[in-house]
Amino acid sequence: MSARAKSTAGDAAFRSHVADAFAREGIGAERIAFYDNAAAGVPHFACYNELDIALDTLPVAGGTTTCDALWMGVPVISVMGPAPHQRLGFSLLASVGLEALCAAGTEDYAKIAASLAADRGTLGKLRLELRDRVRRGALGNAPRFAANFQAAIAEIARL
Repeated sequence: MSARAKSTAGDAAFRSHVADAFAREGIGAERIAFYDNAAAGVPHFACYNELDIALDTLPVAGGTTTCDALWMGVPVISVMGPAPHQRLGFSLLASVGLEALCAAGTEDYAKIAASLAADRGTLGKLRLELRDRVRRGALGNAPRFAANFQAAIAEIARL
């Protein structure tokens, strides 16, 4: 084995655990694809070219992976929970005008994902528009963020 650590996707125990979890939900192992981009020599962001939709993690929402997906034109389905760390997905989706992709619970999560997966036109449009939405929105507009942050600090200093 090289000096590079083995990825999770290449670990047989991990693959078996995931396949077992999917099997309990009636999804066969033949429908699951594990991809070790590091072993394949494929850059991280290039992997997003293979995705139509990303599913946010539960019960804690992703942050960096959601931003990466949106930047690469891949919509993300998220679930908004009661705690702050369960609302990050909603915040990121709202910043690009995709609040409708944030579910109130796991049942809605699956419905939203299935509906979007069936809508090839919307998926294609999002693929083309999402990077620009990130740039223009709160997530990608660094000058606006800096100005808002500066104003907040000035307000706090006045207190």
